[in-house]
Order: sequence, then C-alpha cells, then structure tokens
Amino acid sequence: MAAKKTMNRVAATLIVVKLGNTEQYYKKGSFLPAAVDAKEVTRLKKLGLVDSVQVESSEPTKDEDQGNAPAS
Repeated sequence: MAAKKTMNRVAATLIVVKLGNTEQYYKKGSFLPAAVDAKEVTRLKKLGLVDSVQVESSEPTKDEDQGNAPAS
C-alpha cells in the first residue's frame, strides 16, 4: 500500500512563486517544489492560488520494505 503525502498544487491559471532570490512561474495543475518557503506557500493559499492535495507517494512504506525481504 503506497503512502499518501500532501503536496501543493497550483489552482490559478498562472502564478509567480518567490523561490529564494528568484521568481518562477507555474501553470495550473503544477505542483510546487518542496524548496518553496512555508511563508510563501501560506501567502499563495490565502490568495486562493494554491491548494493542498493528497497524492500517492511512490516511496514504499516501512511495512512494505520489510514484507518484501527474502527469507534467510
């Protein structure tokens, strides 16, 4: 069973995101990178430009890692 994690997805047609000392553009449906500052994410959410969504993680859970180990 894959774990779920929360990611921030762009809800507006096009947004400008402050990323360090630069600005980057993201189109609707894009996911913001983890490097975006929490204050910037909060600002974008308050403006209704970004939504938090649950997505399936491709990383296996600890249970899956241990369950796939071959018996010795």
